[in-house]
Amino acid sequence: MELHEWEEHFDALLDNEVDNYLSENEDDLFIETPMKSKEQQKIQTKDEIMKTFRLEEAGDLIEQALCVIRDLLPQHITKEEWEKVYEEFMNCDEALVKHFEAVENEAIDKDEFTPIHEMCGISNDTLMHCYRLGQAIYNDKEYADARAIFSYLVTVAAYVPEFWISAGMCCYQMEEYQQAIDSYKLAQSLFPDEVALYIHCANNFIANGDLTNAKIELDEVKKIFIKDPSSQEQWNKTYEFLVSRAEKDREGAE
Repeated sequence: MELHEWEEHFDALLDNEVDNYLSENEDDLFIETPMKSKEQQKIQTKDEIMKTFRLEEAGDLIEQALCVIRDLLPQHITKEEWEKVYEEFMNCDEALVKHFEAVENEAIDKDEFTPIHEMCGISNDTLMHCYRLGQAIYNDKEYADARAIFSYLVTVAAYVPEFWISAGMCCYQMEEYQQAIDSYKLAQSLFPDEVALYIHCANNFIANGDLTNAKIELDEVKKIFIKDPSSQEQWNKTYEFLVSRAEKDREGAE
């Protein structure tokens, strides 16, 4: 599992994926205002996403993730499953070449949204194996390695909110609250009705001592509860706990 195949094509793939995703979902993500058009909002959001993924440490995290997957995943799945995973990773460079050839030959619509993992020939089964490995490592309190795996998953399958949530949870455990907040805020622009992103973001704001922004996040949770009562059934206890915690912290500060 070499890193070079990711480094060679990463920017082009990411640009294509983010642009198509935002274009397909702009009606849900952006509301026209007198101060900012939908197109301006889309450009700003895309710039934020690209800036996040082009951090210098992104390549290091991917390399770390691939090493952890290579070393630990065989212990968590069957031999047959590992052989399939290994084959997919070893052939991802060839899969990318085939994808670009198909786009060039118009066998694939260049404007059609294709996740990076599909371009690389990485199956949903392999993503889930990696996700479960990340959860197991997280439960073992190996937060840096777990974060690397979840960050890799976010990179190749940014459309799965659970990957974002898990990466942020690792940052929280490592007391990197601002990094978790930045990740959650970015994910909120992609999944504006995913209540867990606001819950976790509020928790990080509280841990970081920013009670004003924690309240803003919790107010957003309340709005989602009104639109989606089922989410309130799942998250109300956590919401009430965070509201109580924020109020206690505010009283203590005063």
